[in-house]
Amino acid sequence: MAQADQQKIDRDQVRQMRRLMAEGGDKGVEHRFGEEAKASPEYKEAQRQQDQAKRRAREQRERAATERQAKEHTSQRQQRPERAKDRSEGHQKTGERDNALEARKKAQEREKEPLSR
Repeated sequence: MAQADQQKIDRDQVRQMRRLMAEGGDKGVEHRFGEEAKASPEYKEAQRQQDQAKRRAREQRERAATERQAKEHTSQRQQRPERAKDRSEGHQKTGERDNALEARKKAQEREKEPLSR
């Protein structure tokens, strides 16, 4: 819109229309200003500003979602080595336990050998 056209627009009416559009959509504007108001430059400007505000809000939500996903992905990647480490420690404990049991069995077998000779 040219600057001359913007100066002709009633800024208070634009503000009121934008508020009404946010609250109740076109019906609120029609009720307050009449059906013909939808053809006015003020209505078009209010609609443009409303669309711009919606677009900014959508972009912010998308950006926040992307950042949240990246953060979750990063935290998951950082946790993976810890999980693998935990799993390997569990296997070592099982291995140590098996080794201890095996050593006990061998010791018991050694104790039995002299008796059988």
